[in-house]
Amino acid sequence: MNCKSKNVIYALLCETCGKFYVGHTEDPRKRVTLHREDMRHLRVSHHMAECNNGNSKTIPMYALFNTKRQQWEMKEKELIEILQPDLNANL
Repeated sequence: MNCKSKNVIYALLCETCGKFYVGHTEDPRKRVTLHREDMRHLRVSHHMAECNNGNSKTIPMYALFNTKRQQWEMKEKELIEILQPDLNANL
C-alpha cells in the first residue's frame, strides 16, 4: 500500500496518548485532509487537536480490491471488534 492506494481501512493514531480510530475510505489522502480540516467538529479529529495539537499518524491497515461498500464495512467492523479502538466508541 502507498499514499495512492484506494479502498483502504486505516488507523488514525494519536501520538501523544496512543488512542486510535479505525476507519475506511476510498481515497486515503483526501480523508486525512478532511480529518485535519474538521478538527473542531468531528469527535476523532477534535481529540487529535486537543490532545496533541493535531499531530497524528495515519497507518494504512488493509487494502480492499473489491470496491463494494458492504465488504468495506464488514472488514472495518471486524477490525474494530478485534482491536477495540478507544476513539471508535460511541460514534
